[in-house]
Amino acid sequence: RVRIGVGKKEENHLLIDPFYGARPLTVEDCRQRVEAFGHPFVADEHLKATPPREILTRMCNNLLALFDHQKKTLDAERVATVLVYLQPTDPVPLLIRGERRLRRGERRNARADFEKVCKLDPNGPIGRTASELLRRMEFENPFK
Repeated sequence: RVRIGVGKKEENHLLIDPFYGARPLTVEDCRQRVEAFGHPFVADEHLKATPPREILTRMCNNLLALFDHQKKTLDAERVATVLVYLQPTDPVPLLIRGERRLRRGERRNARADFEKVCKLDPNGPIGRTASELLRRMEFENPFK
């Protein structure tokens, strides 16, 4: 579902389904779709506007999954770079980009990404993963 503003007032909007010819939806249509997946429908949550940055982030995550599935490492790295800029305080995109760089043999750039991850998440699981990858890089290239 996509919510489009119609007019100047916040309550004036149109709900459309982008996957089926952009046909208009009612609130009841939205309720049925959400509940069909076994989730309770909460209008304030499900019908709120999504900021453009969040939409772009979702699109990038979908592209990343697609490129990974197709084993297009360089394309996945490029999408991860966009995510790094969209989410500058999130260590996950940096970890993803660093891992893709390591797969391509870009050890220096991978190391820089992993070091930034360690600074962003020094005691968390993402930081520990980056630390372990850095440690492995000292002894071996785990992707050869």
